[in-house]
Amino acid sequence: MSADTMQGADVVGQWTGRHAAALQAATRKTNMQFAEWLGMHLRAVASWHAKPNSVLRQSTQEILDRAYEMSSDAVKARFALLIQQRSTPAEPPRLFLIPGGAA
Repeated sequence: MSADTMQGADVVGQWTGRHAAALQAATRKTNMQFAEWLGMHLRAVASWHAKPNSVLRQSTQEILDRAYEMSSDAVKARFALLIQQRSTPAEPPRLFLIPGGAA
């Protein structure tokens, strides 16, 4: 888990757009479904995807805390996996040179 998600506990220290988008993916809901489930505007959900590093407002963090707490164990497991995957740096692309190929 990332530094902002406490390991071994069901706590997110500070919700960011990335965390909110990961919870949405873990619930397997569309933007519209997730917004309705949270009682929020569709624009808010879309902005989390556009600005993954943004720290969300306190009231939004409280809504996401409750949504996470209400989620099934399967959703929580997928959320933890997604957060871990998204915090691991991707391997840089490998370049292959073709002998005799154009530069």
